[in-house]
Amino acid sequence: MFLESVVRTGSVTAAADELSITHSAVSKQLAQLEAWMGMPLFVEKRKGMIPTADIGRLAAVLGNAFDEIQDALEELRPSRIQRAKLELIAPATFAMRWLIPKLQEFHTPERPVDTMVRPTHTPDNWLDMPFDVAIRRGGNIPSQFSPRHLFTETLSLVVSARLTGDGRVIAKEDLAEIGLLEAVTRPGELKTWLKAAGLSGGMTRQALKLPHFYIALDAMFAGRGALVVPTFLIEDHLMRGEVVEPFPELRVEGPAYQVFANPASREGEAAASFVDWIASCVPDLRQLNGQKETRLRDEAQAGQPV
Repeated sequence: MFLESVVRTGSVTAAADELSITHSAVSKQLAQLEAWMGMPLFVEKRKGMIPTADIGRLAAVLGNAFDEIQDALEELRPSRIQRAKLELIAPATFAMRWLIPKLQEFHTPERPVDTMVRPTHTPDNWLDMPFDVAIRRGGNIPSQFSPRHLFTETLSLVVSARLTGDGRVIAKEDLAEIGLLEAVTRPGELKTWLKAAGLSGGMTRQALKLPHFYIALDAMFAGRGALVVPTFLIEDHLMRGEVVEPFPELRVEGPAYQVFANPASREGEAAASFVDWIASCVPDLRQLNGQKETRLRDEAQAGQPV
């Protein structure tokens, strides 16, 4: 160990400080090793402790061996930091397309927390599920959970850019030809948007019904029809031109999201920290809507079509 330290630091004094022994002790050990090996350890008449080529290779091997021993010991030693483990439940599409990709921002050295996300579907009885933190969309939350409002969705009708690749401008009368999509798990949203657009709610009868929203979303991306979506989920796709919002002036209010910790959770402090963190992310969602509204206003003032 003393040889590797002297070679690495280039100094007997530095090695002695590192090993918490005296300078003379290191020198004595070097002399004994040199006598035992029957060969010089360092290049003579040079400033600094410069090892010979053979000793340099030996020191490198020793250094790697010490590193591996240290790693093995660290694996055997119980962690001094107890990591909290949080079980999160959240609506499936929200969890897959927004929450899970964003979790890397929550996991920092200052927050030693492991998270497991369980996506839920509308028919699920979430009250029967074990959880430390829950995020719910719409519905009533029992008061004992002290729910915290996160944000309210803004809904708009969008289509895949595949349907407008030739520069086609979509009019309301084109929707019957393009086709409408509707998720069974989000009933009434298509009809609400149609009425806001001055169209017959009866058009929902011709819509292709799909069992889950994330399936309907994939169908829209594939060009199967128009879908009413929460704008925060597709804003990036809009900016990249992958999705088109034919009627950006027609946006309607959707359900509200709420977050809360389970008062029965054993990870109360970590759960409260997560609730505070996700609440701090809400301005990001509001900013997306604000940027869109600003762009529409600027285009209108410039006389550009929206």
